Amino acid sequence: MPSGDRPNSDPPKLRLALTLPGAVSLGSYHGGALAALVIAAQNSGGQIVIDAMATASAGSITGVLAARALLNGCDPVALMTSAWVEADSLRNLRSSDTTSVLSAEPLVQLAADLLDVNGSVPDGGTDTPRQAEPIHISMALASLGGLSYQIPSIDRDLPPFQALTHLDWWSARFSADGDASQFLAATKPALASAANALGFPPILLDRSSDRETYIANHVLNVPADDSAWQVWYTDGGTLDDQPFGRAIELVNVAESAGDIPTLEGDDVRLFLLVEPQPATIEDTSRWWNPDHRPAWTFTLFDVFNLKGSQSIYDDLRKLEKTNSHVRWTAAACETITNALQLALSALGDLDADRRSEVESAIAAALGESLTTMVADRHLLDTQRASVATEPQPQPLEQRPPPSDDLAKLLHDLVHRASGLQGKRRAQVEMVSPLLDGDSPPIADRLAGDFLFHFGGFVDEDFRKHDFLVGWNNMRTWLAQRASQHGFEPALDAVDKRRRALGWRLKPENPSLGSLPLGDKWQLTRAAAHVGRVISHDIIGLLGDDEPASG
Repeated sequence: MPSGDRPNSDPPKLRLALTLPGAVSLGSYHGGALAALVIAAQNSGGQIVIDAMATASAGSITGVLAARALLNGCDPVALMTSAWVEADSLRNLRSSDTTSVLSAEPLVQLAADLLDVNGSVPDGGTDTPRQAEPIHISMALASLGGLSYQIPSIDRDLPPFQALTHLDWWSARFSADGDASQFLAATKPALASAANALGFPPILLDRSSDRETYIANHVLNVPADDSAWQVWYTDGGTLDDQPFGRAIELVNVAESAGDIPTLEGDDVRLFLLVEPQPATIEDTSRWWNPDHRPAWTFTLFDVFNLKGSQSIYDDLRKLEKTNSHVRWTAAACETITNALQLALSALGDLDADRRSEVESAIAAALGESLTTMVADRHLLDTQRASVATEPQPQPLEQRPPPSDDLAKLLHDLVHRASGLQGKRRAQVEMVSPLLDGDSPPIADRLAGDFLFHFGGFVDEDFRKHDFLVGWNNMRTWLAQRASQHGFEPALDAVDKRRRALGWRLKPENPSLGSLPLGDKWQLTRAAAHVGRVISHDIIGLLGDDEPASG
């Protein structure tokens, strides 16, 4: 439907592509935020559509649960509280052997229950609103073996070289007409994405069905035969904790394939980052004070926060550059086209035949440059495939047909050369504790933010607290958007469900000092188990070395 032709009965849509970063036990924050957002979507009359999610670590689990709630009309509060408040306690997750500190098996059983129509959270009834449009999700994974690529060059004097990446992805398309199997199939990938190596063991995934996709993407170390291909993975947030760029890529690919409609009329596309730990400015003077020596333990703990802050900084800087270049490139194309048209018009006043000749020569030169770029792309594809048995590169595209549309030719040429072909400016917003004022300090907002973010597993009150912080932050963001898009009834539904939940956010965070004696004992037992696991692995390594040295 052309822009502006939308019927009055069809309100403009707020289309959201979510980024859910890793957070370990702070997944309870995601759980609260997504529960509030899904309730708003279910009561927005179709105005709020969530059609893409890029996730890492704990965000992958939350993303799959949110997709089921949206498409099947499930109760998002029941799903999120079961997963992130009630079941994920240290007592339940502690491993009973020395293979790891925590066990993923309780989470496998929990997911099988929460994602099954016959589980403890049933699908909604016929009167429950359901999202009709599909949801695309991509989960970050850290491949322990890595993926080998050949990096090509259009400079024929420089040979291609090989490189290894450990960042991998598991992607899926969930639809309203799909059955429970589509969500159950995402269970192990989501848990693999969330298998933080500090607590959980790596998880084995069968990637046999994706073999052709890997080959098509020029991965070199894919097994050549047709046997089962299984890969060990750990927490994807280790490598890409803030997969913001992946969310943009998901939307671009789905729109190009026609699986996500392009914007119509007053529709808005928004990339929404749900971030429990936003980067904040603090007094940094001590970090360039030679008399202040950072403690070893502080450095060990804080280095894990540095990675997340740097990742989101890099992605946002890249986005800012892309947005700027998209705007500048469009302006440059328009300026050059206008200048050419002005010059040609002046020439035409003197000699119409000469103008036609010059205009044809300009179009031919632009077309020749486009052909050269297509040939260079074909060369790069040929180099990537040169050490792989398949697929061979597609036949070289034909020369662009002759055209007298100088504006289009110039637009295509400049956008291909700049790498901006098919790209557009992206609007980004963030839901985080920064939305609700400056007190208390951001670092003190979340109760589970200790022990490398595993702290929330210690006590249910910690997880309830962080769930409510996430809920409140999302509610604040929704209130800002409701007035712009007119979905105030959806906000009323969020508030009604919040009151029905009955939990209260205490003025002060729960702390280790407030833990019951039983929880302190569980924490002590977990610490002792860490020592047993480390000792077991060290002894195993020494045992493996002895035969080789003999």
